[in-house]
Amino acid sequence: MAASSDLLLQSETLSKTYHWGKPNAFTAFADIHLSIEAQTCTLLQGASGSGKTSLIAVLSCLDKPTAGRLHILGEMVSRLPEKFLTLFRRQHIGVVFQHFQLVEDLPVAQNIAIPLLPWGLSSRLIASKVAEIAHQVGIAHKLEVKAGFLSGGEKQRVAIARALVNNPTLIFADEPTAHLDQANATQILQVFQDLKHAGKTLLISTHDPWVMQHPLVDNKIRLQDGRMVAASQI
Repeated sequence: MAASSDLLLQSETLSKTYHWGKPNAFTAFADIHLSIEAQTCTLLQGASGSGKTSLIAVLSCLDKPTAGRLHILGEMVSRLPEKFLTLFRRQHIGVVFQHFQLVEDLPVAQNIAIPLLPWGLSSRLIASKVAEIAHQVGIAHKLEVKAGFLSGGEKQRVAIARALVNNPTLIFADEPTAHLDQANATQILQVFQDLKHAGKTLLISTHDPWVMQHPLVDNKIRLQDGRMVAASQI
């Protein structure tokens, strides 16, 4: 079955089992059918342990499914060899990780620049791209500060800037407000809303009621024990 040209992302019977064939094998999620249109925000809901993080890892091409098909931008990425999958991810996908995953001994500017390093760009062009995206997410005044000295809200902005610096089409954010107070969460959600208005497509995992009620969200998908139990369009 080919992916619809109207959809940015489409999955069919997508499943992920870890430690396949071993006594400690377990299935993180199974039989996932998704259809995500461009320039929308989809919310992935579910309690801790429901499979949200594992599903995001596969959908963002950081991991491969055990079974099923995944199409992104018309490409069946679930069948791509690792080398081409990595290249596809660099070109089209940005990921905001749940625990920031910043290099705390490096300045903000160098953290943001990490995804640009494989492209062999000049230092001047890298600095220009970093400055532009840092300004967009409101962290330009901290570029020379080491990441370890930032507040939680500032670290989240750096993580978002790093995910955006390659100008991806599709942005995944795993529990982006989990470590933030409501004021910082509100600011981060405004950044996501601005990205959506700028033409980006977002998939956000959360169990935060504040995010669930936000007008940014177009669609909601709920996972329970690795299975889709509900999907709705707002």
